[in-house]
Amino acid sequence: MWSSEEPAVSDGVHNVSLPAFTISVNLVNSAPVISGQPPSQVLTGNSYQFTPSAVDQDGDALTFSITSKPAWATFDSSTGRLSGTPSVADAGNYGNVRISVSDGAYTASLPAFAITVTLANSAPTISGAPLNEVTEDTLYQFTPVASDADNNPLVFSIINMPSWAVFNSANGRLSGIPSGNDIGEYNDIRISVSDGVSSAALAAFSINVLRINHQPVANDDLVSATAGQVAPIAVLNNDSGLEDGPITLSVLQNTTKGSLSINGDNTFSYLPDAGYSGLDSFTYQVVDVDGESATATVTLSVTCEGDCTTHMARISWSQSSGVGVQEYRVHYGTQSGVYTQWVVADTMTSHDVTVPGGGAWYFSVTAVDSLGVEFGFAEEVSLTF
Repeated sequence: MWSSEEPAVSDGVHNVSLPAFTISVNLVNSAPVISGQPPSQVLTGNSYQFTPSAVDQDGDALTFSITSKPAWATFDSSTGRLSGTPSVADAGNYGNVRISVSDGAYTASLPAFAITVTLANSAPTISGAPLNEVTEDTLYQFTPVASDADNNPLVFSIINMPSWAVFNSANGRLSGIPSGNDIGEYNDIRISVSDGVSSAALAAFSINVLRINHQPVANDDLVSATAGQVAPIAVLNNDSGLEDGPITLSVLQNTTKGSLSINGDNTFSYLPDAGYSGLDSFTYQVVDVDGESATATVTLSVTCEGDCTTHMARISWSQSSGVGVQEYRVHYGTQSGVYTQWVVADTMTSHDVTVPGGGAWYFSVTAVDSLGVEFGFAEEVSLTF
């Protein structure tokens, strides 16, 4: 501020002056300045925030304002901070957002900007309880349940897949039929699903392939042998249910007309007594790896070449006078009245019977009619060989 005396003017005779006055020099107000680059995108569920920078050369107090503020955001007029967390329902584009600052006299604004709220990718989910056991030669299958909130295409994958199985990457199906060669446990199998961005996986699991417990079945055999010569007998050839593992052979009832031995390949060797002709037998037992067993009897028909001992007798009878007799049967055994074996007679009046051993034998004859009805037991005959 400047003050002065009264200014005057003179014509040399008279003086005239203005009243005294004052001049004030005031500072010019400077407008505030605002700057900053607001983010243009945010994912749903994520935090958005932006605070502009603002200065005023005069040091005036500043106040911020906003237009077209998104509904999901809040604004601080003292700092200009725009912030918020948009939800899934807020997805979309928010344009013409403008933040301004004022010093009370002048206002400055950022350029209008837009904020795009994009749906955040939701990871897929996968669930299911795969079976942990399967028996050999049985179908195994498991398909997990998977979904994606964004309806993105899903692709499945697997690690440590069993060699006997196949996997479908379109639906996650694991399937296969293990064989007896696949018995064992398959560990740390993991099935995962991906939407191309995120993935999810089932907990690691195991599959134990179990062996089928086969029940052994032994079948009777009829073997021909020659007296004085070793006869090999492969009793297991017509037995079944022995594929579970190692087996054990044993003799429950031995032969009486020769010697019997078990070979390392689970066959028998039978040597009939020299000169013997007739029947012999033995009963064996087979036990599998699970301890289950089966028994069978091997009947040995021994023939003799040369000097032989034969236990044969001709049994004769008179033909019945009744009508309708179709055949006769000769019954015999080692106890009187107890006939453990029988044969159909070769003729209607006699039959040559060969018994399997020496000692006393008892014989009787019956008749069989056209209906298969057996009747009669003729008078018993006994012979000693």
